[in-house]
Amino acid sequence: LIAEEKSPTRISLRGVSAKNCSDMEVSMKRNIIRRVVFLILCIIWMGIIFYMSSKSGDDSSGMSHGLVNFVTGIFPFLKIIPFEILNFLIRKGAHFTEYGLFALWIIGFLWTFDAVRDRYMALGVAAVGFCAFYAATDEVHQGFVSGRSPKFTDVIIDSSGALSFSIICLVIMYVIKRKTSRS
Repeated sequence: LIAEEKSPTRISLRGVSAKNCSDMEVSMKRNIIRRVVFLILCIIWMGIIFYMSSKSGDDSSGMSHGLVNFVTGIFPFLKIIPFEILNFLIRKGAHFTEYGLFALWIIGFLWTFDAVRDRYMALGVAAVGFCAFYAATDEVHQGFVSGRSPKFTDVIIDSSGALSFSIICLVIMYVIKRKTSRS
């Protein structure tokens, strides 16, 4: 594409066919759709996290115990692990995973903006930073829920999940970009 300036307000693009314009329009529309989908995923995920944090301590424990029973039903060999240890691991694993997925939705949303698309460090820092902030506010929220209390360790676990998933995602994105740019 070669841009020629005709006047201060009019720019002509030499060498751009109607097909190229159509392809660019389709690409822009797909990008907007991706942006909206990832934004919706982020909002829904934030709602799910908020909802789960709104459960009372008894309700939360009941859900955890049900999940432990479900998991040990599928994997009976896990019954050798004491119930309370397995319950702890599943609860903290859920924290790690829910914020890891949240980071992926944020990266997906931010990736739709050309300004940061190839800035992997910026994508990761923004995703992990927002997840850590949301995790901290989530713990504050839990301080107002019956039978629950805020735990700084949960913010660390949540942030670790976001960081781990972000690193894996961004490395995969980088490798794919390198392979496709060489082709």
